[in-house]
Amino acid sequence: MTTGPMNKLRRLALLLADGTGVFDFVELEGFDDVVYLEGHVPSYESKRRAEELARYVGFTDIRNGIRVHPPERAPASSPAD
Repeated sequence: MTTGPMNKLRRLALLLADGTGVFDFVELEGFDDVVYLEGHVPSYESKRRAEELARYVGFTDIRNGIRVHPPERAPASSPAD
């Protein structure tokens, strides 16, 4: 089995396509052992997880440019007068 950058990118893309939608706005680009992560996720935990998965598939130099855009909270309801 080859572990070149394209194979690692495919493996990483499959891991990020976990069905939750958290990584739907993350884009990947890889060269040799370097991977560039761009886009946005809803939490810092998700950003960290994307980086962990990149290391797991074999990338050693991870350029994590993912931005965190937390979901907006519903406005608090005011008490009835």
